[in-house]
Amino acid sequence: MLNNIFHSVPPSRGSVNFIWAQLYTVVDRGDVLRALGRDEEAIRAYEESLRLDPLHLDVYTDISTMRFKKRNSQTVATILHQAVQAFPTCAKLHIYHAYQVAI
Repeated sequence: MLNNIFHSVPPSRGSVNFIWAQLYTVVDRGDVLRALGRDEEAIRAYEESLRLDPLHLDVYTDISTMRFKKRNSQTVATILHQAVQAFPTCAKLHIYHAYQVAI
């Protein structure tokens, strides 16, 4: 019941709910574009979501995976370095970053 009430009230601009709704709309757009094979557009959407929330771990790994598939190792290293700075205790990122440096 409370969940229905929450979703029935549109978030106002500047509210935390508005920012989260905006963030996840952008992330969802990136996911759809990626599924359609429109990788560059998906990456731009994901990068836009990082401007809204620079602590979105999945987005860092999504961008790095997509750039890695395109053999853009310098960009991948930069993205993973930013992610490691944002999440210094995330072992998965340190492994990805170390792997990139070794290649």
